[in-house]
Amino acid sequence: MVKRRRSSLEETSEFFTNQAEWTAPMRRYLYRKAGLRRRAAVLDAGCGTGEVTAEIAGLTGGSVTGVDFETRFIEYAAERHPGIRFIHADCEDLPFDDGAFDLVTCHFLLMWVPKPARAVVEMARVLEPGGILLACAEPDYGGRVEYPEHPEFTAALDSSLSRKGADVRLGRRLGVLFREAGLGVEVGVSATVWDGELLEQRFEGKKSKFRRDLEAVLERDEAGRVLGEESAQVKAGKMLMVPLFWALGFKSE
Repeated sequence: MVKRRRSSLEETSEFFTNQAEWTAPMRRYLYRKAGLRRRAAVLDAGCGTGEVTAEIAGLTGGSVTGVDFETRFIEYAAERHPGIRFIHADCEDLPFDDGAFDLVTCHFLLMWVPKPARAVVEMARVLEPGGILLACAEPDYGGRVEYPEHPEFTAALDSSLSRKGADVRLGRRLGVLFREAGLGVEVGVSATVWDGELLEQRFEGKKSKFRRDLEAVLERDEAGRVLGEESAQVKAGKMLMVPLFWALGFKSE
């Protein structure tokens, strides 16, 4: 039997699924704080291929809408989750009336939008008075803790992410962004420690992606050397921790 080659969207969906599994305990905690179950209209901003959006829909009796700038993500999500409304939209210019939702959520979004302050203002605008804006997870790679350290690998990875448009230190800015948008805000941070077999499994699952990222900023041979050194550290029992910031914004009534 010929094995079917997975499409790039299937690979992307798998990446988003793994990412969502990493942050699942924190999201469930935040959903309770935000009162997800009793919300009537929820917007998932930057929904990607819909994995977290489908989770949200399964936890509330209200309507759920997912938006993303990538048309191919929206089409894929709509095909996989036909009971959810998915709309192609820019999170910096949302196509909704003021106060259209009582909860707006996002997950690994703000580090990728060109103007995160504008996106937060827009998400706050479409909240009804008394509504909540929930940023579930925004990493801050500037707060990374690892042992043993490997500065070449981390610097190259950060450089590659920055070239793609990511703000690798967005997490620490969440509170300021929310307050500047006129929201009351509670900010927190979660830190998952990856080491031993857990880190090795995660590293091996992303090794091909790491190689592509490194080759975007280093010569091919140099990227191979740096990746090999990091792999050796991981196999020897390396420890890694990246802080994930969250924020719960409250719109005044």
